[in-house]
Amino acid sequence: MDHAAHAHRSVSLRAFLVGLVFCLVIAAGEPYGVLFLRGSALAADFSTGAALCLFLLLTLLINPTARLLTGSQLRSGELATVYIMMIVASAIPSWGLTMNLIPLLGGFFYYATPENDWVSAIVPHLPEWLVPTDREALWKLFEGSARGEGVPWEAWGTPLLAWSLFTTTIYFVTLCLLVILRKQWVEHERLLFPLAILPLEMSTQQENRWLPAFLRNPLTWIGFLIPAVINSVNALHAYFNFIPRINLNVSMLILRDSVNLNFTPRFEVIGLAYLLSLDVSFGVWFFAFLAHLQTGFERMMGWSIGPIQPFSDPGTPSVAQLALGALFFLV
Repeated sequence: MDHAAHAHRSVSLRAFLVGLVFCLVIAAGEPYGVLFLRGSALAADFSTGAALCLFLLLTLLINPTARLLTGSQLRSGELATVYIMMIVASAIPSWGLTMNLIPLLGGFFYYATPENDWVSAIVPHLPEWLVPTDREALWKLFEGSARGEGVPWEAWGTPLLAWSLFTTTIYFVTLCLLVILRKQWVEHERLLFPLAILPLEMSTQQENRWLPAFLRNPLTWIGFLIPAVINSVNALHAYFNFIPRINLNVSMLILRDSVNLNFTPRFEVIGLAYLLSLDVSFGVWFFAFLAHLQTGFERMMGWSIGPIQPFSDPGTPSVAQLALGALFFLV
């Protein structure tokens, strides 16, 4: 393979290794930050904040430094490969999979009580290879273990392997569905993919330029500094009370004070809306407002199909059921 072909190859060994390192950082950093430090999540399901932060570090510092020291750097296609690996990895150690799956495997035993009768109603139907059955290992999962004590892999090895095979199958089927839908979405409907626009701009390279044009634009850094300064000050306020908090919260009660409309600016939402088409942005806003009105009218009439559930949080189950029906209709 000649040098030109190698330079334009997107999936290369070095891109895979760099992506693998960043995926390991996300896999370790997300549960450590959320479960141990109890801080802000690096990634949460479809939210890929960790991927964007690491990708910014890669394009702003690591890639130019590699070019300076070695005369070579990751090309645009290779950078795209690294980013794709990171956004996939963002959902695995977070609420998208692991943080729900692991407690679920042990919860059947730990939360079993005489009142719910799970010991006779659920536990006998659970295969031993699908869930851990070691009582001591399960209780350590929820209550912690002694300092310096390792993970009881002998109790978790087989169930994790079984669920890994299932999860791999789910990801593969999802990938196949995306391949089937790609032509309709990309060529016919010409949908925008906002999570891909920003990294594409960040990875666009020019000859004789150390940084992409996006990162050389002063407006980029003005837009970056506004939320960075505000959020940093508020974060410092949480640790040091003498630092004043920048409060941007604005809300209004409507429909006999049954619903609170929140006008607090969310900078990530503003950035995402900028990358969306106008009709999609309006649709998101309109139906969110419609859901608030529905919730308010239900509360005014005293009508409900039940309290807020995990699948509907923060909305009511009735709103969630309507959204699910709309999703079925669209798909």
